[in-house]
Amino acid sequence: MRENSALTMIEPVSTQHMNQTHRYFFSFLILFLFSLTNVMAIDIEINTDRKALFSSYFPAADSFRAEQEKPEIFRAYKGDELLGYIFQTKELAAIPAYSGKPIDLLMGLDLNGVMVGAKVTEHHEPILLVGIPEASLDTFANQYIGKSVTDHIKVGSGKQEGYVNIDAITGATVSAMVINQTISRASRKVAIKEGIIKDNSTRIMPAEILMDKFEKVDWPGLLGDGS
Repeated sequence: MRENSALTMIEPVSTQHMNQTHRYFFSFLILFLFSLTNVMAIDIEINTDRKALFSSYFPAADSFRAEQEKPEIFRAYKGDELLGYIFQTKELAAIPAYSGKPIDLLMGLDLNGVMVGAKVTEHHEPILLVGIPEASLDTFANQYIGKSVTDHIKVGSGKQEGYVNIDAITGATVSAMVINQTISRASRKVAIKEGIIKDNSTRIMPAEILMDKFEKVDWPGLLGDGS
């Protein structure tokens, strides 16, 4: 009888110890996987095949030249005719994303301020851990092709006067919002520098609440319109 009692008392302690061990193991595993996100970045080697990548933005171009300037902006030419500009966004708008590091894109801009190319060249977002494919970032960025630097672009659904809507990235809302701001700010800076638009056309107005347009919305409503 005493032996049975002793065994009965020992068993829960052993089970508890095993449960704690499992918890520690899975906690360590999660932390380890999360730490890998710092190195899970894509980085297209644009220096090794620069002309081919640039030519996808300006197929008619036969040369690409960059002045000794910072940030570096490449100019696409057909003979002596200027066709547009190519630049990396990180040098112009290094906005921290979900990972705490900026998302870098290679952008193409024609002489009218219309975006002719947008490709993610580097990111550190932990999207693979939540099942989001890498290609989804470029799919999202491709929506900017054909948009103007003067367009007000809104990520998600919900029509709003004066705005152009693009689809969000399901499960990566923060990344999508950062890409949107990165593309908009970087492209406008180049457009201003090259004289495509005037500086005052991108002036940020003071924030204010338009009471005649204000509408109280609950949480499901915010999710529904992509907020």
